[in-house]
Amino acid sequence: MTDIPGSSGVPLDIQQLVAQHLAQYQQLAARAEAAERVTEHLAELGATASSLRNEVTVSVSPSGLLSDVRISEAAVNLGAAGLSHLLMTTLRQALVTLEENAVQAMEDAEGGEIAAATLAEIRTGLSGPLAALDQDGTDIRLN
Repeated sequence: MTDIPGSSGVPLDIQQLVAQHLAQYQQLAARAEAAERVTEHLAELGATASSLRNEVTVSVSPSGLLSDVRISEAAVNLGAAGLSHLLMTTLRQALVTLEENAVQAMEDAEGGEIAAATLAEIRTGLSGPLAALDQDGTDIRLN
């Protein structure tokens, strides 16, 4: 039990009740600090990927939304189908990188169960777009 300063003369049951509330407050304060660390690390997330020869560069936001696309002159010479394929492949790589960055950010945040739950939400949110980009059924995260 936590020793409560200035508690002499206070009935034991009241001291115990105050100690319980103090312990609960300390637990909530620790969770709030963990949530703040997780939030700070999430704000720094995002990812960028480039094609092998840098014809295409794609950036995604912390939530996985497309935030920037850069296409070089060399990419234009690929034709519509080639450029489309390169864009989708590069976008997929950016999303995979985002997921990897999220894992590292949550480990760095040391947010415990809050970080674990946040990471699970991120992975769930990315699973749909990643599956949609898996046209050939391969998962580049395994390579």
